[in-house]
Formats: sequence, structure tokens, C-alpha cells
Amino acid sequence: MDSAEKDQLTEALRAQASRLAQHEDLVADLDRGVRGLAQSQEGFKTAMTTQVGLLNSQVEQILTLLSRNPAASPEQPPTPSEPPPVATPADACTRLAPPERYSGTIGQSRSFIIECEMHFEHSPMHFPTERSKVAFMMSHLTGRAKAWATAEWARSSAVCSSPKKFADALRLVVDPVATDRERARELSQIKQGGQSVCEYAIRFRTLAMESGWNTTSLYDVFLRGLSDQIQDLLVPLDLPLDLDSLIAL
Repeated sequence: MDSAEKDQLTEALRAQASRLAQHEDLVADLDRGVRGLAQSQEGFKTAMTTQVGLLNSQVEQILTLLSRNPAASPEQPPTPSEPPPVATPADACTRLAPPERYSGTIGQSRSFIIECEMHFEHSPMHFPTERSKVAFMMSHLTGRAKAWATAEWARSSAVCSSPKKFADALRLVVDPVATDRERARELSQIKQGGQSVCEYAIRFRTLAMESGWNTTSLYDVFLRGLSDQIQDLLVPLDLPLDLDSLIAL
């Protein structure tokens, strides 16, 4: 074997030795990894065993306590007595229809004002101030009545400081009250005409309320104003002595 062949063989042996060393290192690393994994698993197993032991101990303690007091049960809260009825606000059970819009038609301001006053009395919590009541009344005005009210509000007029002042001014400006003489003349001339008895009675009561007449005079006027047909039906009857009963007849 010449020197060249010896060199090649030596080089091959060195390479083989190097590879063997690498394999040994790899095997050693794998061994360490396996050992570490085994240790981790052992630690996890030990921890789980400890936890299970603690749980078993707690369960045994609970069972022991229950066995000592078998009739004991969690204290039940006292049964509350029936609560008293809760006061319900009036507007929660009875709702008023909004007032009909008022345009300033003569003879209708009184009805509009009374409707607004009903809302103020029924739901006072909705009207914390006097001006809020005036604003409510204004919001239900139209036409010339609204034009007048808007102008008064814009100039901070004193009539907008309370609903009474506003209502009085509204009547005076857009629906002036007739004089007693005018009311008396209208009442003395009232006739049922083509109206139903119910419509006639409503109109009669409206005029009578503002006339100041006594009930005797009103009785005769109401009876005389009925249509001939209705009067003929009343002839054979014993008429009641008071006005309200006559109207309700």
C-alpha cells in the first residue's frame, strides 16, 4: 500500500469517527430529553395526586358534618307578608284626551279653558310651574287665538305668568263675554227647532249657567222652547217640579 492510499484510508477513518461522535452526541441529547420529559410527567402526576388527595379530604369533611346534623337545612328566609297596595298615580289608570284645539271661535273659549284646567288638576306633576300651564294651553291654540298668544309670550307679557291671567285675557281678546242683557235675551228666545232634545238641553244649560236666572224662570223657559211635537207628548204626563228632572224626562 503506497502512501497515497494510506492517506485516503486515514481520511476515511477520521470522517467515520467524526460521524460516530456526532451520533453519540445526538443520542446523548435524546436521552437527556427523554429523562426530562419523564421527570416532567412524574412531577405532573405527583401534583395531580396531591390535588385529588386534597379534594377527597374536603369531601370527607363535608360528609362528616352532614352526618352529624342530618336534619339541618339551610335557614329559609321568613315568608314576606303581602305588600301593601302601591298607590297608583291618577294619570296611570285614567288618561284624559287632549283638549280640542281652540281657534278663537266665539262661545267656545269656556269649554277649552275647562278642559285645560282638568289636565292641570289631574296631572299636576306634569306642570311644575305656572308658565308650563300657560305653555300647555298655547300648544292647543290655532288661528287667531294662537297668533295673539304667541305675540304675548314673545314680549313676556304678564298675562303669560299664570293660567288664570292667560285665560281671562284669552276670553277678553278673542271671545268677549256677552253682557247679562244679551244672555237674557238669547235665553228668552231659545227654541228647540230642528235640534234633538239632547242638543237643545245642552245649549239651554250653557246659557242658563251664565244667566243668573232662578230655577222657576228657567223651568218655564225650557218648557216653552221645546218643539210643538215634544210639548204635545208632555201634555198627558205629570211633569216633575224641578228643572233637572224635567230635562232628564
